[in-house]
Amino acid sequence: MTSMFDGPLRAQATLAAETLRQLNVPMVEALTRQRELADSLATAAARIAETAELVERLALQHKEAAETMRAALEPYLAYTDWLAKLGSGEAPTSG
Repeated sequence: MTSMFDGPLRAQATLAAETLRQLNVPMVEALTRQRELADSLATAAARIAETAELVERLALQHKEAAETMRAALEPYLAYTDWLAKLGSGEAPTSG
């Protein structure tokens, strides 16, 4: 047996539920945007990490190249020092 309050109570509950859903729309949309932003930030962080790894590898390659060039240049610089001493009248030492 249904009471005479069932109909109005159901209608009131339906109206309250719909009203609350409408009030929640901005909050639900904001949460969706927040989740999308978090996903975008995670993607950006991953790309930045990849870029950082590439830059680190590039830096190591440049360091190795600089060391190789320095090692290759040392005999030449020693020779120019020897020539400078020879030109200034100093007795150049071998070595």
